[in-house]
Amino acid sequence: SVRDEDNVVSVVLIISWIDGNPATAGSELVTNGDMESWTSATDLTTWNELIGGSSTVNRESINPYSGTYCVRLDIDASTTNVGIYTNVSFSSTKYYLVEFW
Repeated sequence: SVRDEDNVVSVVLIISWIDGNPATAGSELVTNGDMESWTSATDLTTWNELIGGSSTVNRESINPYSGTYCVRLDIDASTTNVGIYTNVSFSSTKYYLVEFW
């Protein structure tokens, strides 16, 4: 969800494998895809951060999709970039369901 009035972006990423049938979801493939595990208030566990200028990645507890936390990306006044990424291994013989909130 995006709330422009306070610049909060709530992000949840879920990638599940589907065993040939889109109605049958398998296990979660993204470690900490629910954004619940943090080393500190500015360090999301198992995710890499891309930070430009004084932009920051922050733990947010206001209005998460589910659970306790979500990610808040704060962009500094010079509008530099900020983002997070993680690696996921895929198989060419499976179908995948990717969901964002």
